[in-house]
Amino acid sequence: MASHLTHVELRCDRFFINLPTPERMEAAGQLSGNPLCVFSLFGLPQPLRLDKAVLEDIRQTGESLAKLDTERHKPIRATIEMNYSLADMGFFDQGSGEVRLFVLGLFGVIESLITHSPKAGHDSLTHQIKTKMNLLNRRFDEPLDYSCFDDGPPDTLWSRLYSYRSAIAHGGQADFGGKHQVLKDERTVTTFLRYTAKALLRYALREPDLVLDLRAC
Repeated sequence: MASHLTHVELRCDRFFINLPTPERMEAAGQLSGNPLCVFSLFGLPQPLRLDKAVLEDIRQTGESLAKLDTERHKPIRATIEMNYSLADMGFFDQGSGEVRLFVLGLFGVIESLITHSPKAGHDSLTHQIKTKMNLLNRRFDEPLDYSCFDDGPPDTLWSRLYSYRSAIAHGGQADFGGKHQVLKDERTVTTFLRYTAKALLRYALREPDLVLDLRAC
């Protein structure tokens, strides 16, 4: 779970059974397929090296995750678990129902972490996301890279992203040749949202009380 908040995601596909002999354990391992899969930041298979820096990042993230054991921090822990539950949805055919469900899940992670139920007027989810992401982006160790989209200020990009979210949430499809042209395509959107979710969750591990206070604003 910790690795899914870092630049390298780890998955272990082996299953372990209490068997009496090494031979049977070896056979069980062969049945379970590739024992360790390493994925890049965005879930795409890459020939990545598990060096000390990568493992140290995962270890430190795991230690921070283990500290989220208070009643107050339960919402952050729940959002981290939600993000982890999306892991197997990161592989899909573009244009499929899976990609739209994956996108809605990533929006759910972001909203769960920094938004509250809208009340009225300027309290909409879009307004909350735009203002809070601008604030948090200045505090991230690695600010979000909006250059993956066509030119446009962050506020405009988030407005278009939420227009895209609304379209697919109501059974439609975004027309990337129309008002969503600035977003380019589905893969660009999903990649950016996944990067954003990770950045928010990593920051929440570092400043959990600030994030919880911000969510209530």
